[in-house]
Amino acid sequence: MVRARSMLDDAQSLEQDARDLGSLPIGPISIGVFGVIAPYVIPDLFSELHRKYPEVEARVTEVNLPELNEGVLSGKFEIGIGYDFGREVGIKVQRLFDVPAHIVVPFAHPLAQAGRIKLKQIAEEPIVLLDLPHSRDYFARAFKNAGFEPQIRYRSASAELVRAMVARGMGVALLNMRPGHNRSVDGHKFAMLEIEDPIQPAHVVAMTAESTRPTKRVSAVLEVVTGLSSKS
Repeated sequence: MVRARSMLDDAQSLEQDARDLGSLPIGPISIGVFGVIAPYVIPDLFSELHRKYPEVEARVTEVNLPELNEGVLSGKFEIGIGYDFGREVGIKVQRLFDVPAHIVVPFAHPLAQAGRIKLKQIAEEPIVLLDLPHSRDYFARAFKNAGFEPQIRYRSASAELVRAMVARGMGVALLNMRPGHNRSVDGHKFAMLEIEDPIQPAHVVAMTAESTRPTKRVSAVLEVVTGLSSKS
């Protein structure tokens, strides 16, 4: 079944390349994106893709990491963009940029102006956990390596909701992607602190299936997203 799928994909790629020969890439391309990072990469990707390759129609679906891996392997997504957590066999990755973990605290918290702290300094604080596959394991390892069991009070699959709850004083959080502001969606302020502990950053990668031959559209999107990552 996998071999048949690969042969079909190759045939379609050759047909599309024949149509594209001597021209810019044209047509739709399916892109899966880890929902947490989508707001940070998709607007720039669309803007630059439209400027350089206006005939490429990018169709984006926001998913979690297991769904992203499955979608790339099955051919549902021609390209995936996400963290390199739990990568499945058969997926080829290209590293785009790294995002270190940071701590989010309420703006009125005693540590809010510290700038940089050790993770153990929040050992007694209630935690608002970003509760997503692989992400929760990444955070659990960070807490374990810091030598304490986190006091998880709330869980959410939304990074925006995690920040909003922290901004309301409901706990503190550990996240990776940093917004360019310090207000939650409902207008409350929070503070972001760097971590002194040696925590492995999350690697943001572009994913493609090893079994498929990249089309001109895929190569164009990879070129654009790699160019954007060099500015990060």
